[in-house]
Amino acid sequence: MSRRTDDPLKPVLPADLAVQIEAACARADELYASGDYVTAASQYIAAWRLLPRPREQWEAGCGIIKCWGEAYLTAGQPDVAINSFESARVYPGGDRDAPLFVLLATAYLCAGDRPRARRAFELGGEAAFDDASPDVRALLGPTR
Repeated sequence: MSRRTDDPLKPVLPADLAVQIEAACARADELYASGDYVTAASQYIAAWRLLPRPREQWEAGCGIIKCWGEAYLTAGQPDVAINSFESARVYPGGDRDAPLFVLLATAYLCAGDRPRARRAFELGGEAAFDDASPDVRALLGPTR
C-alpha cells in the first residue's frame, strides 16, 4: 500500500485495484442509468467489497456507499438507503460530505421521518442547504 504525498497518513489504493473498482462502478452507473436501480446497488456493493480491509480507511468507500444508497433511494427503498448513508459517515470525509447529508435527509423524508431529516440536513451545514433541491428545502421548512 502506498501513501499520498499530499497527506502521508492517507493510504492510496494500488493502481490495479483502483482500476477494478472504477470498472465495477462504471458498470453500476450504466445499470443505474438504465433504470435497474437494485441491480446497480448490488454492483456498487460488489465494487465496495473490493476495498481492502478495514474498508473504513478508504476515502473511496464513502463515495461508493453514497452511490448504492442513492440507487436504493431511487428504487423506493428509503430504509435501506438510510442505513447506507449512515454507514458512509464513518469513512474519511463522510462527516463533512454535504451531498451525503442531503441524500440522508431526503431518505428520511421519504421514510416519513421529518425530525431526523431535519437533523441530517442541519449536520450538512450551509453547503447542504445550498445543495438541496427547493423541494427538499420546502419540506424541511426554514433552517436558518
